[in-house]
Amino acid sequence: MPNIFQKTQIVNGPKTAVFHFYIRADGIEGEINRIIIDPAVDFAADTIAGQPVSLAIHALSWAASSAKGSSFAGLLQFDGVNPYNVVALSPTANMANLDFQDLGGLKDRSDFGGNGKLKLTTFEFLLNNMQAHLVLKVKKYYKPLSLNAFGTIGAAQGTAL
Repeated sequence: MPNIFQKTQIVNGPKTAVFHFYIRADGIEGEINRIIIDPAVDFAADTIAGQPVSLAIHALSWAASSAKGSSFAGLLQFDGVNPYNVVALSPTANMANLDFQDLGGLKDRSDFGGNGKLKLTTFEFLLNNMQAHLVLKVKKYYKPLSLNAFGTIGAAQGTAL
């Protein structure tokens, strides 16, 4: 049986979205290294003039454990040629709640080659029945495709929806 990866979109409003992810190891397949939110797919209806939505992580909750008491860690990154590390998820069985709303959220600040996709990578996700819950609240905004006449791509600023 392969690792279980369940994704549920709880809310998809005009300005925010909330996702719940459940993962469980099968003891064979190994680490998870996958795109968990792709704005071009998950928010295709929100595209304006061919420009997809960009994300800012406003809040997250994370808990990871196994029946044997051991745990594993994770890393959230904005994907691209040079992935941008956003949040390290510590190996804890207690629910960790992080809120970045007062800071405006954690935006995709990847350089050239960033694609806006959010990726989850696990570490030490090896034992059968290791499991985790991840809840993400994201803010939607539009990232300028170009800031100057030379076409600088991937600017950090954006216009909120």
